[in-house]
Amino acid sequence: MVLTQTRALFLDAYRELNAKRLFWFVLALSGVLVGAFALVSINEEGLTILTWDIPNPVLNTQNLSSESFYKFMFVNLGVKFWLTWGAAILALVSTASIFPDFLAGGAIELTLSKPIGRLRLFFTKYLAGLLFVALQVVVFSLGSFLIIGLKGGAWEFGLFLAVPIVVAFFSYLFCICTLLGVVTRSTIASLILTLLVWFVFSAVGTVQALFEMQKVVSARQVELNRLDIAQREKAIEAVKAGESNNGFAAALAARLSLPDQERKLEQARAALPAAEERAAGWRKWHTRLWAARLVLPKTAETTALLERGLIAKDELQKMLDASQGRAERAGRRGAKPPPEDLADFDPSEKMGRVQEDDPEVQNQLNERKYERSLWWVLGTSFAFEGMVLALAAWMFKRRDF
Repeated sequence: MVLTQTRALFLDAYRELNAKRLFWFVLALSGVLVGAFALVSINEEGLTILTWDIPNPVLNTQNLSSESFYKFMFVNLGVKFWLTWGAAILALVSTASIFPDFLAGGAIELTLSKPIGRLRLFFTKYLAGLLFVALQVVVFSLGSFLIIGLKGGAWEFGLFLAVPIVVAFFSYLFCICTLLGVVTRSTIASLILTLLVWFVFSAVGTVQALFEMQKVVSARQVELNRLDIAQREKAIEAVKAGESNNGFAAALAARLSLPDQERKLEQARAALPAAEERAAGWRKWHTRLWAARLVLPKTAETTALLERGLIAKDELQKMLDASQGRAERAGRRGAKPPPEDLADFDPSEKMGRVQEDDPEVQNQLNERKYERSLWWVLGTSFAFEGMVLALAAWMFKRRDF
C-alpha cells in the first residue's frame, strides 16, 4: 500500500509538471541545441559549419580529435551554458510553484485526509521536482550521444554522467526553493529569493577562483624574482672569476660593469620580500574564503566534474598548450626588439608582467581543477542540501494546515 500511494503521488506530480507548456518548451530548446551540434564538424584547418570552413589555430584535428571536440562542445556549451544556466532557470520557474500551490490551493487538506505520512508526502513532491530536470538531461544526453557516435565515431556512454551531475547541481538550488516555498507559500517570492541565493553562490565561487588565480600568479612572481637573483649572482661570480658562461649570465658579464650588477642584485633582493608578502597575503585570503565556502554548495565545481570525467587531462593540456603557443607567437610579433645596451634591460621588470595567461599559471590551475576531491565538491554540497531539506521537512511536518 505504501508503494502504491507513493507511486500515485509521484505520478500525480509528474502529470502536473508535464501539463505545463514550459516543460515541452525546454525540451524543444534542448533538441534545437543538439541539432546545432550536428551542423558543426572539425577538420585539420579548423571548423566547418554546414558548408562554411572557418580556420581556427586551436580547434582543429591537429590539436583535438573529433571525439574530443564534440565532448568539449557538450560540456562547455551543452552543460555549462545551457543545462546549468538556461534550462536550470526555466526549470526553477516551472518547479517553484510545487510547494506554494500545494500548500495554498487546498490540495494539502485533501491529501492529508488520507493515511499518508507528511515526510513521505514532502520528499515525494521534492523528488518530482527533480524529475523535471532529470528528464531534460536524459533527452539532451541521448541526443548528444547519438551525434557524437555518428559524427565523432565514438559511442561515449560517459555522456550520461551529465544526468546525475546536473541533477545534483539543480538539487542545490531546488532545496532552497523548496524551503522558501514552505516558508512564504509564494511562488514569486521563493523563485526570486532562490535566484538571489544562486547569484551569491556564483559570486563567492568566482571570487574564490580569482583569489586562487592571484595566489598562483603571486607565487609565480616570487619564483621569477628568485630566479632573477640567482642569475645575477651567477653573473657577478662570472665577472669576478673572469669566466664566460652561457645564456643570460654571459650577456650580463660581458656588457655590465661589476658595480652595475651588484646594484641591480641589491634591487632584486630588496623586491623579493614585497613579492613574498603579496604571495602570503593572497594565500591567507584564499584560505579564509575556502574555509567559508566549505559549508556552501559547489555549483561550478559540480558541473566541472563532467569535464573531468569526459575529457582526459592530457587532451585538455594539449589544447591549452596550442592556445598558449598562439598567444606567445602573437606576443613575439608585437614585441619590441631588445635594447642594444643590456644595462637598460632589467629582467626584474618581468615580475610585474606575470598575468593570468602565463603558461605556468594556466598549467597549475588546470592541475588543481583535476585534483579537487569528490568529497570536497559533492560531500560538502550534499551536506548543505541535507540541512536545508531537514529544516524544510521539519517545518512542513509541524505546520498546522
